[in-house]
Amino acid sequence: MLTNWLLLLCLLSSFEYFVIRDEKVLDATVPSGETGSNSLFLQLVSTFVDEAEQIGDPVFVNFEGVNSSDTPVSNCLKAGDQNGDNKFFIGPTRDASSLKAKDCITPLSDWVENIYPGGLDSFLNLLDTRALEHCMVDGELYTIPIYRTNLLVLYNLDVLSSIFGRELMEEDIPTDFTELTDLIGYLQERRTGKVMDIGGERYDWVYEHMVEQAGGNILNSNGRPVLNSPAGMDVANALSELFRTDGVNITNSWRGCLNRFTQQESPIIITSSSAFDFLQQKSDFEWIARPLPGISSMPARASFANKGTADVYGVYLSKGMSWEMKEDALRLIEFLLIPENQDKLTGHGYLSVASGAVEHYQKMEMHPMLDIALDELETATGGFSVAEQQDLRACIRKMIDDLHAGKAVSSTVRLYQEKAERIVE
Repeated sequence: MLTNWLLLLCLLSSFEYFVIRDEKVLDATVPSGETGSNSLFLQLVSTFVDEAEQIGDPVFVNFEGVNSSDTPVSNCLKAGDQNGDNKFFIGPTRDASSLKAKDCITPLSDWVENIYPGGLDSFLNLLDTRALEHCMVDGELYTIPIYRTNLLVLYNLDVLSSIFGRELMEEDIPTDFTELTDLIGYLQERRTGKVMDIGGERYDWVYEHMVEQAGGNILNSNGRPVLNSPAGMDVANALSELFRTDGVNITNSWRGCLNRFTQQESPIIITSSSAFDFLQQKSDFEWIARPLPGISSMPARASFANKGTADVYGVYLSKGMSWEMKEDALRLIEFLLIPENQDKLTGHGYLSVASGAVEHYQKMEMHPMLDIALDELETATGGFSVAEQQDLRACIRKMIDDLHAGKAVSSTVRLYQEKAERIVE
């Protein structure tokens, strides 16, 4: 359910004043694990508006928290250039190409160059170059990164220990995908209901992450999809083996996946580091996080082990936003990027995009889940990005669905390779 919050930075003493200020409302939509009053993003925006009021330069922000990371992007794509004048939303930076193609977002380079002291280059120097990978389209900045996440496997130690009949040890935790499959099969024979959840409307990310771990890519050097590459075929076979255990449930929402974990229905889930905040609030059992294990049967590509992908989330502004509103938007972006707030975001599982962030946080005492997530950022790539991003991702999800349904690997991959080639022409 969507949660709407109108944050007013000043007292509206007259109807006339309200009308003038109402034209300056910044509509901010942000995906997060918590969308109610516990939302970290709501708290940060509330602090921003309070501080803006104190300095006598108020801004209105209409905050909308959503569970799905796809919601803001999907809404923008559906509305196109009718998206609205004052939309400020956070979504995956690799959707920039498709949003630009739909002509529903505004370019940011000239705006930052003219507003930010020191210009565009000075501003971009604040950010990790890896976080900027998909922010530029055709040489123009279209989104500004705010945080990033990566994939992790979570294990409910209480449930697993009860099934094993003893305390779980580190050697019981899978270190490669074959061991994970064997564990799911073992648990499924001894437990009613599915053992593992792969969660979220972006579950194609799991396939992509594994392909990158295996030394492959979704696209070749010419930007063409290669689901049938050696790495792609190995991953499809590995997933097929996992699904044959009949112990895996695919949940079409991150929240549904997390609910099943915190309610102890699924003792193992694949989710992202941004689930940390939700887990800290909702779980009353012992759990651990580990990297998604790679495929073990790939000695020729062993140097790519644990590479994977990280999803970067950035701010987009709708086309048609006035210069005055852009100034207010940049103030909010700068606020979210100051070290204190990047610390808060990282501490809640929304990992920092600041230059030198990984090295900075590795020197600090962090929750073990966050330590693992930060370590993975050192080698993670930003994944693929094309103008047909949503359609290609949907194609990959359908391929995973067919593998989950027990269809043959070779014919399934061949079918969706052909579909992918028609999507990205």
